Amino acid sequence: MSKILVPNLDMDKPPGQRFAPQVREEIAEVAPSTVNDGEITTNKLDDRAVTSPKIALGAVQSESIGAKQVKTANIDDQAVGTDQLDDEAVTPDKAGPGVMTVFDSSGNPIQAATIVVTDQEWSSLTPAPNTFYEVLDT
Repeated sequence: MSKILVPNLDMDKPPGQRFAPQVREEIAEVAPSTVNDGEITTNKLDDRAVTSPKIALGAVQSESIGAKQVKTANIDDQAVGTDQLDDEAVTPDKAGPGVMTVFDSSGNPIQAATIVVTDQEWSSLTPAPNTFYEVLDT
């Protein structure tokens, strides 16, 4: 096997200092080891080169997520609360059986409450408007 001649190489020096300064400057010019912002483009990335561990927290913004791409499986339990729901987002049809809607005589939905009370509580109570009372025998 023939020897490869590398000019200005001093193997007695530590890595990073074995080439003469002029050789290091030339290498830095033709093959820089740093990457400037915007230099790595999609065409330069190998298939599957960017993996989940390489994506920084908060790096993917809403505008980068395609329409209808967040699925039920991606939403953590307890992640959606009352504050995240739009007004009128949960309708009686979506709520299902057991959720009662109360209407006035014109058919308009109204707010109403149901309160369970004892006979004794009922006798001393001043009924509130839009409230249904269920009186239990004691």
